[in-house]
Amino acid sequence: MAQEHRLQALELMKFVLSADERIALNAFWQPCPERYFLHHTPTQLVWHALHYVKTRRLPMVLISNEYARGGTEIFVCCQDQPQLFARIAQLLSQKRISIHDAQIITTENGVVLDSFIVSERDGDDDLTDERCMQIQQAMMKMLSLTETGIKIYQKTGETFVI
Repeated sequence: MAQEHRLQALELMKFVLSADERIALNAFWQPCPERYFLHHTPTQLVWHALHYVKTRRLPMVLISNEYARGGTEIFVCCQDQPQLFARIAQLLSQKRISIHDAQIITTENGVVLDSFIVSERDGDDDLTDERCMQIQQAMMKMLSLTETGIKIYQKTGETFVI
């Protein structure tokens, strides 16, 4: 099934990618575990791949209402960092976003491919385009912080600097 998803995604992109972009895509996909291809549909794989080959930069944060039923999908691709999941969850909580599902995948070369299905805490399933942009910008800023000076807040209000 993983190989099938990968081949279907390649078929969807066959007329879109240049030879150079195919090389970049192979480099992006090569270290990905089978679980990445199993968990995502061919359309989602294309979504991730096209954004990566166009910029070839990490971190990459993609947000869309197209791929998840009853919610918004957030895809985070970056080098692994200390406390990454906790930091993402904290940021989403601060933005009043509920996480309904999370798939945490790390490649053999230390790149995370994390997917989250989220919704507004007030019950709205999909985030508006404006909220998607706000979340994406906040997430990119958070991912660019170095590990020194990262603050993790607990419900008690105490701040712990790692």
